[in-house]
Amino acid sequence: QPALTIDGHRVEVVANIGKASEAAQAVNAGGEGVGLLRTEFLFLERSAPPTEEEQYAAYTEMVTAL
Repeated sequence: QPALTIDGHRVEVVANIGKASEAAQAVNAGGEGVGLLRTEFLFLERSAPPTEEEQYAAYTEMVTAL
């Protein structure tokens, strides 16, 4: 159901996500979309940046979870 303030104004609820499991959690919690896609998490704790294919796979998995 939509989020409403006490006086009846609708509030869009969006989530910050960095991986597919967080997208699924956002949907299950009633989130209506993504407010911030944390792309930097794909780059952290790696010695080399992710390939284009790795990024495509990660983003596709996130979108599919939505």
